[in-house]
Order: sequence, then structure tokens, then C-alpha cells
Amino acid sequence: MPLVPFVAGQDLTALALNTAIDTSGIMVYQGTDSTPVNNSVVLVASSYLTLPVVANGFYIYESSILYDSSATANFQHLIVCPNFSTNGQLARLNITTAGTLTLNADTSLSTASQGAGVGTSRSVTRSGLLAIGVAGNVSIQFSQNTANASNTVLKQGSWIRLTQVG
Repeated sequence: MPLVPFVAGQDLTALALNTAIDTSGIMVYQGTDSTPVNNSVVLVASSYLTLPVVANGFYIYESSILYDSSATANFQHLIVCPNFSTNGQLARLNITTAGTLTLNADTSLSTASQGAGVGTSRSVTRSGLLAIGVAGNVSIQFSQNTANASNTVLKQGSWIRLTQVG
């Protein structure tokens, strides 16, 4: 919180308190493991990972997406943004479906990551600038990258954070 020069005896107004408290950064996390997805590449929304954004806003985006998936099914997730502009740029630290650790800069909101086998969690970390066109929500959707009978799970503890910068 920023320091605000309040003085003894001062009347505290809503405006003074709202100015004193920095509300530009918001964060949510996955409170429980998702319902497993199996034999499907259809993206499903996380019921936890959704944050509101304003029209024409610029946001620093940060996330750590934890998942459990087989090496056959792999994992994919999508950052859903209202009217995302290619003026935004994201960096991704990811274990690709080929099994290589990569750090990429891209404007794609979709990422495929390698599974390590059912029961073994992995993560993909992303950060960067999101340029938003219209008000709405930024959220996460996920599925298997290749349909497979094994379970793919978005794990408890995954999180996203947005900090408005413009």
C-alpha cells in the first residue's frame, strides 16, 4: 500500500481511502483441482481463474498454471481476453510437447505443454502485457492437446494476476 499523509483528527472519506489503497493489482487462484478432462480437446473454463478488465486497458499479466496430464494427451490452455490486441506481448516458460524447456515471446494466447504422466504435476508460467479492447473478463480455459482416455487436470494452486498499467 502506498503511504498517505493522514493526520490525527482528519475525517476519512471514501475518496481518501480509495486513493490510499492500491487496487490496480488483482489475483485469483484455483481453489481445488478441476474435474478431469479425458478423451477431449474441447476447451473447458476454470471456475476459479477469471478476472475483470476495463475497456482500452493495459495489464501486466502473470500466471502459473499447474497441470497433470499424460505424455500422450499433453495439456493445452488458453488465455481468454476480450478483444485482445497484438500490441500485447507475452513471454512463456514452458515444457513443449516435444519435451524441451523453452522461453518464448509471442502474441498467441494458446499454449500446448507436455504431460509427464498421470499423477505427475508440471507447470507453465506466462507473463507479459495484455492490451485489452473492450471491458470483460480475462480467464483460463484448458483441455487435452491430443484426445486420450487418460485424465488431464488443472491443478489446485494455479493462479493468474493482473496489474493495470494503463
